[in-house]
Amino acid sequence: MVCEKCAANGMKSKVYIQEGYAVAGWAYRRERFYDEEGKAHVHDEEPDVQHYKCTNGHTFHVSRLRQCPCHGCSWNDQQLEAVRYDSLPEEPGKQPTSLAAEKTGET
Repeated sequence: MVCEKCAANGMKSKVYIQEGYAVAGWAYRRERFYDEEGKAHVHDEEPDVQHYKCTNGHTFHVSRLRQCPCHGCSWNDQQLEAVRYDSLPEEPGKQPTSLAAEKTGET
């Protein structure tokens, strides 16, 4: 894991995992069931989110959608991942943007 903002600016940094974040107020659909062959499925739309902060002050989080643990199930078979950088304290009023949007110039 490297901080993409530091790497883009030729800087190096340590990246620390930030503990203790909670997401409240979001409703995600989760289906747990056994199919016609008795195989257990879990179709969970809630992403796994991990927060990070580098030693140069950049904060970002990585969210991943889980795959169904049932072998051969095609639900979310790509295990999507998104990286989002937050504003630095010295950038007041700037909204967080996705890494993909930053690379294409979108917000």
